Amino acid sequence: MNVLLVQPDIKRRGVSIDGMFPSIGPNLLATVLRQKGYPTDVIDPFMEVLIRKSSRKNLQEIIRQIIIEKQIRTVGISTVLQTRFKAIEIAKLVKSIDPTIKVILGGPGASLLAVQFLKHFGNFIDFVVIGEGEETLPQLIRAIDQREEFSKIEGIAYKNPNSPEEILLSKPRKPIEDLDEIPFPDYSHYLKYLPQGQIKTACILTSRGCPYDCPFCGTRAMWGKDRYRSPENVVEEIRHLHKNYGVENFRIHDDTFGVNEAQTKQILEKIIALGIEVKLYAHSRPDVVNKEILSLFKRAGGESIYYGIESGSPRIRELMGKNISNGKILEICRITKELGIKLGVFLMFGYPTETPLDIKQTFELVKAIDPDDVYCAVTKIQPGTQLYQLGLERKIISDDVWMEEDKEYFTFLNKEEEEIIKGCEIIFYENFSKEPLRSAFEKNNDLLEALENPKTYSLLREKALNVLGNDRK
Repeated sequence: MNVLLVQPDIKRRGVSIDGMFPSIGPNLLATVLRQKGYPTDVIDPFMEVLIRKSSRKNLQEIIRQIIIEKQIRTVGISTVLQTRFKAIEIAKLVKSIDPTIKVILGGPGASLLAVQFLKHFGNFIDFVVIGEGEETLPQLIRAIDQREEFSKIEGIAYKNPNSPEEILLSKPRKPIEDLDEIPFPDYSHYLKYLPQGQIKTACILTSRGCPYDCPFCGTRAMWGKDRYRSPENVVEEIRHLHKNYGVENFRIHDDTFGVNEAQTKQILEKIIALGIEVKLYAHSRPDVVNKEILSLFKRAGGESIYYGIESGSPRIRELMGKNISNGKILEICRITKELGIKLGVFLMFGYPTETPLDIKQTFELVKAIDPDDVYCAVTKIQPGTQLYQLGLERKIISDDVWMEEDKEYFTFLNKEEEEIIKGCEIIFYENFSKEPLRSAFEKNNDLLEALENPKTYSLLREKALNVLGNDRK
């Protein structure tokens, strides 16, 4: 059976191919499926751009061509919340090409909304893989191929073939205990599209899950308990990617890099001992790292680290479950800068009960930190979180709204408040990001649209200054 795995892109504007790299999720799954004897193609945002550059085809044309030429019998679609309607459109396209092709959804968006996807779009979606897919997907593909029973496969949702209105949920699958058993992703299919056959940047995970349970984050709901790869396994993958694909830049995509101090130290020490020149990029928390870890990070090739500060208000951080003092934040940020590591901070606005005073405190803390960059975001309501329950209680959302409204996200703010927050983000980027304004705004497409409309930009900025005060221009 031939398989196609697709990961649609988020709404993206102005990002060049130099800033893109292979998606780790679908490529890991494709590698596992190939090892099980199932030929598998991958179309992720990076591959889509590479093919479009050479053929001028759009995503739907690329998918159609691969399905027909490769005689694809199963299509897996990975989705996050922001791409859920793109995933549905791809599912509809697949069924229009051949209704007998099986469509499987997976990824965080599908895992957290499995029942809703099947309830509203079960005519186009046959199965949802819930949680990690490295064990579940091969078993499901085999069952489809061999016409075996589905009910014994853990970690899936599907419609009852005898009663289509009934959605069946199999027994939840336990998280993979030994992450070292997962193979390194195969990226060889990208090389023919790349000059000099080199993939400059790749993602790497040293862990899955997170020991923290922040009210706004769905990591625990998706990945379960925190688990860690052995330092030897992580460094061997770095060596493999560097040797076979020419990877120079490694983006560590752990939810909180450094949370396992012993593992982190060994990884960094082994990278140093490896003696290859690489650049490392990570994000963490100020209460997780220390001077020793940061010094090793720098020696191993650490280029930048972004800390989840979220807010300058101790009250808001306490509500977020981040009981970190301003003093600790300032200390770690100072050490990071002294070591010559590019310092970025993640900020979150619009958290429930946040006031103008809280935003002013955030401005003052970030001013004291003096980072190289900031990343601003509005607080989003995500399934599987404590804030999701609050959103339900306030009737801001419902369980089915995700399938009924084509919005990228939902917040606790009204329209006027959302505009004020956008204006605050503008002010923060203007004051605290050392990147060109357009590059900074590319992190937030709504702001990029405002930048291209001077009247809107000025209006949003003015609304924010009315809250922050004109001395923060």
